[in-house]
Amino acid sequence: VSRNKSLPPGESLIHPITSAIEAIDLTKLFPAKQPLELELGCGDGSFTLQYALTHPDRNIVALERLLGRITKLDRKGHRAGLNNLRLLRAEAAYL
Repeated sequence: VSRNKSLPPGESLIHPITSAIEAIDLTKLFPAKQPLELELGCGDGSFTLQYALTHPDRNIVALERLLGRITKLDRKGHRAGLNNLRLLRAEAAYL
């Protein structure tokens, strides 16, 4: 399992989107360079969390528009110590 021992207790897995036109620098999001997978509409995050746990060799970006859902997944991912999961709060239709 890809666990991040250096992730500070208060640090969020949620990456803020500051621009709709600027690219996200993935090297700043993930410490390990490995294949990237994108999940659109991660819902309550059950699948996403399990997938990240069982695929530590992949970086996963999960997109969800509802704040409550993404906050819940942030807490679960942080507790699991996942280093290969990052979250974006956005509407998938805008992609």
